Amino acid sequence: MFETLVFSDLSRCSPNEIQKLLPNVSSQRREQALRFKHLFGQYTCLKSYEILSHLISKHFNIPIGTELVFNTNEHGKPSLRDFPNIHFNISHCPNAIAVIIGDHPVGIDVERFIAPKPSLLRYTMNDVEVRQVEQAHYPERAFARLWTQKEAVFKLLGTGIRDNLRTLLPDTPKNIQVKTTQYPARKFALSIAYPKQVVEVVAAIIRRGNTLLATQRGYGPWQGWWEFPGGKREPGERLEDALHRELTEELDTHVHIERQLSTLQYDYDEFHLTMHCFLCTMTDVNYTLREHLSARWLPAEKLESVRWLPADILLIPQLREILST
Repeated sequence: MFETLVFSDLSRCSPNEIQKLLPNVSSQRREQALRFKHLFGQYTCLKSYEILSHLISKHFNIPIGTELVFNTNEHGKPSLRDFPNIHFNISHCPNAIAVIIGDHPVGIDVERFIAPKPSLLRYTMNDVEVRQVEQAHYPERAFARLWTQKEAVFKLLGTGIRDNLRTLLPDTPKNIQVKTTQYPARKFALSIAYPKQVVEVVAAIIRRGNTLLATQRGYGPWQGWWEFPGGKREPGERLEDALHRELTEELDTHVHIERQLSTLQYDYDEFHLTMHCFLCTMTDVNYTLREHLSARWLPAEKLESVRWLPADILLIPQLREILST
């Protein structure tokens, strides 16, 4: 779970607004805000606290008004002293304040559109990224997108800006998702970084003679695509037990598991998939499609005649060899 809140009505920054916000923050935050000499720094410090308090109340049932005491690590990544399981990050620029909160580590960065100087561009971006910025119709937007992505990843990892700016995005672990939203009217970009959910599933490669059973997905965003039957493994469940349970739920059938073929790893946009694949034969002659639209027994030469899910299609070369033996 995570939520992002963006506040861009910074025209409300005024001495009167600051006086309204001061009584509603912790003493620690009040002292921090008043150390800023300029009005804008005071306002963003107080307003971001108010936004964070609202999000914490909404998602964690902690009453608004509860004092939030901040700790920071050696690189400046913030945490809450009394609520260590609440993860958050704050960013602001002259055009917006952004706060993200979650039950897992998160990172956020917001920056206004500014055309970068050539020296800054070369220092912060690799050759591919430099070309993206230089060839973009709006270079300031392209630079803001890439810069906020890098900052958001640094903030998620809690490492601070290091000397790997140019290689950061290519080297970002695949289990980290980075998303950017552009606000052209407000002239800023916002990027968030968060760990992808890991989804562990089991899949049955059911063989009948020289054919394999393919099923057409009947629900969700991938409806109509083809897959090998199976589903999510429940916490602590044996892989084989999960496979039998899923096939009973999906096909009302039973199988004999011959052996585990492989464990496949695949990154979808929203999650990382770990799929344990088992070669099986049916012990029941009949099956019933409870969740799928259709099913086909495919020989080796027809394995690519259907539109497979992106992860499942990676198995086809191995399965073609199995059917040929």
